[in-house]
Amino acid sequence: PTLILKEQHPSDNPIRDIFEHRQVEQNLELAIKMVRNSGIVSECYDVAQGYVDDACRALDVFPAGLCRSKLIELAEYSVRRRE
Repeated sequence: PTLILKEQHPSDNPIRDIFEHRQVEQNLELAIKMVRNSGIVSECYDVAQGYVDDACRALDVFPAGLCRSKLIELAEYSVRRRE
């Protein structure tokens, strides 16, 4: 989320100030508030889902079976656990 926040707010971004050790606690609270009040978390899940889809497709080279299905199940769980 912090990378997307930095991309979406290049000039008024509290992340840069945190890394420059300026008003860390206040800027951390501001960053959390900015992430929560935006669509960033949802966007992160969309990016993660894309990686999961790619990973599951990459498993297609292996024969169907318990091991492959469990790897797919694990990958899908990683993005489902927010529910």
